[in-house]
Amino acid sequence: MSVGITTEQSSIEKTVIDADSIIFIGCLPSKQLDDLGEPILQDGKNVYREKTFEEVVFHIDNMLLTLFNDFNLQSYYGFYGVNSKENFRLKIFPEYKANRKLKKVPEFIKEAKEYINQQYGFIPVSGVETDDIVNIVRLDQNIMDCVSDKDNLHLSGVHYNMKTKAMEIVQPWEELKYLYWDMIVGQSGDGISGLHLKGKVFADKFFANYIPEEYLDGTVRNDLLSLYNSHYSDERLALQEFYKNYMCLKLLSKWSEIPDNCNIKSLEDCKLVTI
Repeated sequence: MSVGITTEQSSIEKTVIDADSIIFIGCLPSKQLDDLGEPILQDGKNVYREKTFEEVVFHIDNMLLTLFNDFNLQSYYGFYGVNSKENFRLKIFPEYKANRKLKKVPEFIKEAKEYINQQYGFIPVSGVETDDIVNIVRLDQNIMDCVSDKDNLHLSGVHYNMKTKAMEIVQPWEELKYLYWDMIVGQSGDGISGLHLKGKVFADKFFANYIPEEYLDGTVRNDLLSLYNSHYSDERLALQEFYKNYMCLKLLSKWSEIPDNCNIKSLEDCKLVTI
């Protein structure tokens, strides 16, 4: 998946950037250091402190400016998420990402979003996830995306992984395998349980003998639906669970798929920022 291409080898005219991870990581607490610059430990564990807003801004600036310079970037579309309660997936599955509500939101998240909007021209996304809009713009404009979320990194095409700082290439059949894998095993971060008691070992065996063409011609999808039918007590329930998991896990890929409550409905609603 990772092809080991460094940014020094690349010059990119235009890209689309998902800022959610940049903002979130930038707002996370920092390790507390002593006078010698060494981490302070308590009961063998690092002690953390909340960042100042100036430190948050420094992180955001450093991440974006490094990205711009490494790729000799000329222009970009940038997005970040707001108002997650309006996500259309909640109508399909009310418990979608419900487990994340229990986690403490880092300080200065709101202020960081305002900063990246005013300073860099990033646009807020409501009604769908940032991942959805980034994927649609990427496909619409035939450009590479700069992302950290595995949901985007598992889509077919070329991606720049902002965590590993490497280019990653995914084939169309691999995208389907990632999706179908999660439909069996589940995705805990999204609250998707998959099929009960069907874990990674089972999924390995299920996918072991398929060839790429069978993902693309619908064979694997049909076999997966048959698996759902055998797993649940009735066919209607199986179809409902199959549809729920498919819709919650699959990112949108066309402007025509955008729901009415989304604030971005076409490329005209997006902003191409020139550097």
